Amino acid sequence: MAAESGSPGNVGYSLLPENEPSGPAAAAEPLGRRRSTLRPLSLPPGLHLSSGGSEHTAVQIPSDHEAAVAQRLLWHAQHQAPACLTSLQASREGLTEREATERLRKHGPNAIAARGPAAWYSVLWHAFWHPFNAILLLLAGVSFLTADLAAAAIMLVMVTASTALRFWQELKSTVAAARLAEMMHTRAAVIRLDEQTGLPVERLVDQRTVVPGDCVRLYAGEMMPGDVRLLQARDLFAGQAALTGEAMPVEKSARAACRSGAAPPPLLECRCLGFTGTHVVSGTGLGLVIATGNSTYISTLADQLSRQKPPNAFQRGVQRVSWLLIAFMAAMVPLVVACNGLMTGDWAQAALFGISVAVGLTPEMLPMVVNANLARGAVAMAKQRTIVKRLDAVQNLGAMDILCTDKTGTLTQDQVVLTRWLDWRGAKSPQALSFAFLNAFFQTGSRNLLDAAILGSGKAAGLEGEAERFERLDELPFDFVRRRLSVVLQGEGGPPLLVCKGAVEETVGLCCSVQAGQETQPLDDRGRDELLALGERLNADGLRVLAVAVRELPSVGEALAAATAIGDGASGAASGNASPRCPGWEAGSSGAGAAAGLAGAGGSEGGEASPSAPPTPLARQQRPASPHGGSAASLASLGIGFSADDEAGMCFVGFLAFLDPPKETARQAVAELHAKSVALKVLTGDSLEVARHVCRQVGIPADRVTTGPALAKLGAAEFVDAARQASVIGKLTPAQKARVVAALKDARHTVGFLGDGINDALALRTADVGISVDTGSDIAKDAADVILLEKSLLVLEHGVVQGRETHGNTIKYIKMAASSNFGNVFSVLIASACLPFQPMRPIQLLTQNLLYDLSQTAIPFDTMDASYLAVPRGWSASSLLTFMLCIGPISSIFDVTTFALLWFVYGANNPERQALFQTGWFTVGIVTQILIVHLIRTERIPFLQEVAAWPVVLATLLVAAVGLALPYTPIGRVERMAELPPSFYAWVTATMAGYMLAVQLAKWLYKKAFRSWL
Repeated sequence: MAAESGSPGNVGYSLLPENEPSGPAAAAEPLGRRRSTLRPLSLPPGLHLSSGGSEHTAVQIPSDHEAAVAQRLLWHAQHQAPACLTSLQASREGLTEREATERLRKHGPNAIAARGPAAWYSVLWHAFWHPFNAILLLLAGVSFLTADLAAAAIMLVMVTASTALRFWQELKSTVAAARLAEMMHTRAAVIRLDEQTGLPVERLVDQRTVVPGDCVRLYAGEMMPGDVRLLQARDLFAGQAALTGEAMPVEKSARAACRSGAAPPPLLECRCLGFTGTHVVSGTGLGLVIATGNSTYISTLADQLSRQKPPNAFQRGVQRVSWLLIAFMAAMVPLVVACNGLMTGDWAQAALFGISVAVGLTPEMLPMVVNANLARGAVAMAKQRTIVKRLDAVQNLGAMDILCTDKTGTLTQDQVVLTRWLDWRGAKSPQALSFAFLNAFFQTGSRNLLDAAILGSGKAAGLEGEAERFERLDELPFDFVRRRLSVVLQGEGGPPLLVCKGAVEETVGLCCSVQAGQETQPLDDRGRDELLALGERLNADGLRVLAVAVRELPSVGEALAAATAIGDGASGAASGNASPRCPGWEAGSSGAGAAAGLAGAGGSEGGEASPSAPPTPLARQQRPASPHGGSAASLASLGIGFSADDEAGMCFVGFLAFLDPPKETARQAVAELHAKSVALKVLTGDSLEVARHVCRQVGIPADRVTTGPALAKLGAAEFVDAARQASVIGKLTPAQKARVVAALKDARHTVGFLGDGINDALALRTADVGISVDTGSDIAKDAADVILLEKSLLVLEHGVVQGRETHGNTIKYIKMAASSNFGNVFSVLIASACLPFQPMRPIQLLTQNLLYDLSQTAIPFDTMDASYLAVPRGWSASSLLTFMLCIGPISSIFDVTTFALLWFVYGANNPERQALFQTGWFTVGIVTQILIVHLIRTERIPFLQEVAAWPVVLATLLVAAVGLALPYTPIGRVERMAELPPSFYAWVTATMAGYMLAVQLAKWLYKKAFRSWL
């Protein structure tokens, strides 16, 4: 949050209030009572404020709440612990129970007021609202007013069934997601002052009852119980991946982030602060809680998440298609009413017929079929350990052509592994692993993930037996100034051995020699630069690197002699203790003696090497024990200890390289998603080098990369281009992740985002489909549309296939209904212009439409062609319009031949014979509409190359049988149908054959012209 310099005149806003009181009282003032005055600050070149346009191009000005949160945290980071305690009227002895209760009443529970599960009535309204449901209710009302109760009942049943299906499925998913959030409440170890004894006591309390001013103990594995200012820290490492995306733990310290008055570092880089949502990886600490609940850093993200979610690809597509069909209906119905009224002269009947035509044009089963498809997809995904919170997400998975994902835990195993142990040339070095294992094995402080990785690799190499040959004499623990840890070991005879492991630059700088096989060689400045360069190359490969060095220390006898000599005014040369600056390397010096011992040469006390000794660092030549022993007890009794000065003059042994390795399934999943035309983009808060290395290992192109700071300098158009071209983007802030997703959506991509951290929540909400995991943060799960019970791209790949199948079946219905209805209305328009009577009664038209809809209820259970599932599919209103105009009129051709047959052959050419005409067209319409289900559902030849799923075959056969039998039933007589002569069914069979051939020909021409079918 530090201000970045930029060009004059290009100003933004600082998070530090102007004329803000800097004292403790100001920091103690509750949030919300102060209103910050934001002052101008310089922005990076190319970054400008915007008050309009696309949402991803604007720089968001911090709200008062965000500014107040940042100001409070930075104040505590800049001030020493006593000032922080005073500002909150707290002490290291803790609050009393009475004080804690009062503060809990004042500040509220330690919980973020994020959006909870939607209420049932909200889910019901979301399930009901659809343009076609509104039209069906309108038509049902008109039918009721005109006494057409059957039509009104049919439409109300369709609306009710569609709404109930979606409501039930989404309510179940909402309840399942809410149960995931009902995890065991986290407890925190707080220090409370016992009012009776006046002594501080440590108590475990529900984390929700922690208040500002509480002093809390921090242990490995525990969550930070609020935003915390560290008062004490011992080997404390915190995992901040949920906030920053950085896989490696972050070192924490109780020291203030900077001197008073100096510019503070970025908020998340303040080592003296701990943040809600992060956890302690290793070490211990004492922290002062400075903010809880809605005053914490992550509460600023919750504010942004409370805003309305932008429409996703499914919603936008359905709206476009729906309004296209509504507009088409609005244009056709008046034409039909006008033609029918002019020909018959009965305008009232023409109006009723127009209502029936409107119903016929309306794909009234669309909401129900869509919801049934989505519900079936959600059930299928549940079997793949996936919870679909919002049904729209099923189809969006299928339409997704770009998947943005974080790195940690998705592509990688979310654990640190020691992958390489190298010597000074970069070759494999067993000695480096051996000494590193001894260092990690004998250290007494809390072990971090790196130590665990070293111990795991050492045990796998069988080094536990070597450790039994040593005894720990002393330890120089890690601190943030030295950035290294050393142990002093006593072997089976011989002098003590100091084994050091630490940061590369700090450790190499204290080395005077280097182990080179069986020999040691002097190390000068040029050699140190070469070692540092090798470490940098390993870092560039995405590895975290430590250095290992050793040194032989003087024996107890030598130490006593040196101490005596120093006491007598001697120079202390006999001590063998190097100065902090590396002394000159000379053969026979103490440094050479150490090197000889490291090479496993053995030799005399003077350190002369034995060329014939094997290069095993732990296999030392046995030497007589010192007359003073050398055990830890004897050293302690003599008052002899070790200090950081003993780390100088060491011999460099090698490098340790760590990595969060890729998942075994990651490469396979990436390849399968690529085969399905889904491009992967890695958006991470971690370093670019680490992300590139992982991407190369799993098969994601990493040649085009960028970073968040680089994107921040770009204008709107350049930002979109960079986001589209880059496959790996590192060092992103949460807001930048959301901007990248929004930019990709603006470029007409359907974007998915997979993430589980707090820093992913904004991008999850912005994406067309947000995907989180059950182990993710509560904010991330709340913002997500889909929750994976297993964080794996393979599980997601199954969801992509299921989404495309769901989308395909939905498109089948829409194109079947739209083209068939258009053909029917086109035929009605022709008949109305030519016939002295209605070509079909309104009730007959509604019955035919109902039977056709029932035949399509099995479509959600249908299968899709493999070619359709190979690429992402989106909604295209223009494609639907083209399909309607090309395929719909084919049925009208055979309707006109049926009209001619009935008029000229069977004499149905006057109002007295209209029942025969109407029944004949009803029958032909039923069989052709049933046949179109099989013709449209596949781009191949139906019944020969591709057979529909058995539910579809059964449904269409049953509906066809009912339609053919209806004229001979009491229902048919009620609808004024007439029995058809047997010879007519021969014409029906011929019509079916001709219709099938015509549609297949049209299908071939359509695919050739537009290169797709559905």
